Amino acid sequence: MLPPRLSAALVAGIVTVTAFSLSACDDNLSSALSSSGSTSESSAAVETPGDPVETPTSAVETSILVAPTPTTPDGIDRELVEKTLQTSWSSLEDPEAALDMSALLTGVALEDFENQRQEWAVTKLHQVGKAKIVSTVIEPIDDPTAVVARVCVDSSAVEVRDENDAVVNSDIPRDEQRSLMLTTFRLEDGTWKLAERSFPDDPHC
Repeated sequence: MLPPRLSAALVAGIVTVTAFSLSACDDNLSSALSSSGSTSESSAAVETPGDPVETPTSAVETSILVAPTPTTPDGIDRELVEKTLQTSWSSLEDPEAALDMSALLTGVALEDFENQRQEWAVTKLHQVGKAKIVSTVIEPIDDPTAVVARVCVDSSAVEVRDENDAVVNSDIPRDEQRSLMLTTFRLEDGTWKLAERSFPDDPHC
């Protein structure tokens, strides 16, 4: 988990880059439209031989991750919860890789993951090391197609590094490197998927 000030800085950086790109595009478009009006007649009368032909680029291949199978028939178990979380976390080791996480995640959880992955790809961050799941408690709720899992996660072995391989999360206090995560899994098309994740007011575990 990144410090709040680092997260805010990263988001601000993305907004700045986006705004700069849009501004540049607007300037180029305005310039192109202006020059187009004054040269339309001459361009119609003169052909320019040897114009480069744009070669279509090949599509980026997307890897599709397979959802783990619960060991309990027709149900969800602790092993499935932990495998789903570990798989989604490990994908941040290479945020620029094209991954389809829809077999594991859905709803808000899928959207949050994509936002984080894209943010890290832009800011050239990546994860080294793996978080350890200390305990998992599954709590059924009134909805038979959903369960809540309370997961205690120890992230002390996880480093977030920048493009120069420098660690950027070394200032997180030790007591904040272990926290309780509240996860909601939903049954979707016969598969249990992580739908939401949040933290309680007191995340210590």
